[in-house]
Amino acid sequence: MGQKVGARNTELSNRINMLAAEKSELHIIAVEHENRVEEFEGVVGELEERIADLTGQLSSNVAELGVRIKEEGKMKAELHRLELQMQRR
Repeated sequence: MGQKVGARNTELSNRINMLAAEKSELHIIAVEHENRVEEFEGVVGELEERIADLTGQLSSNVAELGVRIKEEGKMKAELHRLELQMQRR
């Protein structure tokens, strides 16, 4: 009976050692993943800032194009008016 208990004790000790090693490996993997997540979060933050900047530039360019389109419309209307005046002379 003592041998059975000793064998079981050895078996359980080996199993505990294996689980401890596995736990250590999993901890290392978890730390690596946390580091990668932090890196990705930093990249995402930079990309969000860049998107915001580009969105602002796009809005500004669209507004500027709107102004230019209105000016061009006015110029075309003025040109048309002048052409009509010249035809009447």
